[in-house]
Amino acid sequence: MKKVISSDMYHLLHPKMTFLLTSISNDGKPNVMTCAWATPVSEEPPIVIVCLSKQHYTTKLIKQTKEFVINIPTKRLIKELWICGKTSGKDTDKFKKAKLKTAPAKKVKVPLSVIALVTLNVRYGKQLRQASATPYLAK
Repeated sequence: MKKVISSDMYHLLHPKMTFLLTSISNDGKPNVMTCAWATPVSEEPPIVIVCLSKQHYTTKLIKQTKEFVINIPTKRLIKELWICGKTSGKDTDKFKKAKLKTAPAKKVKVPLSVIALVTLNVRYGKQLRQASATPYLAK
């Protein structure tokens, strides 16, 4: 007989690797959020899918500029990940609150975290419509 798993799908698939996703508004105000919903979907061309809640301030910014940066942290950034994951950037400068230093990215207007292990500068190519999240296919 087949065993039925009663656990919620969310708990079966988490936790995942957490990273800092940086974005910027049309008027140049940078933002950073903690994110875990990302996965590569193609190596050539390199494409990643990132899912964000439709209610997030970051989602609004990405819709405006069509750009973001994935900043892969080291273990040293655990405190900063918590700070950036607990507050909205709509009314708070999370870079300042988390004491994160930034630098200009090479391919997008969005700033990157200077202490991240790796940064991926991306432009999203397609926004998919889903129930509670907005997935972005990004190159």
